[in-house]
Amino acid sequence: MQCVICGKPITVKRTFLNLDKRIDHRVCKNCFQSHVNYFPYFVIPINGGLLHVFELIKDQFDPVDLFADYFRPYLQAYLKLDGYIDAIYLDTLNQKWIDLFDKLNVGHLIIFTNFFKEE
Repeated sequence: MQCVICGKPITVKRTFLNLDKRIDHRVCKNCFQSHVNYFPYFVIPINGGLLHVFELIKDQFDPVDLFADYFRPYLQAYLKLDGYIDAIYLDTLNQKWIDLFDKLNVGHLIIFTNFFKEE
């Protein structure tokens, strides 16, 4: 496998725990670390609740699915909540989405996004 950004080969460490799992990252760790948002969690108050936003990437990319594998730890942590709070994935979160959630009065909501567009 090669990284789709830099073209360098991607090496995957195999252990007995992940031997039977298919691991096919499209982006190497170096390229991911150069684009990652180091403060990925913030909260936005809305009517009747809070938006818990997990923003993974600090820059917008045109295929946004390149970094989807790196959401796995966040999704596994969400599954441990047993549906206590609803969750949604958006490629880009902008002010229009926030206003819509505010008007719908959705309560608490977890949002996984690649990019938050501030206005």
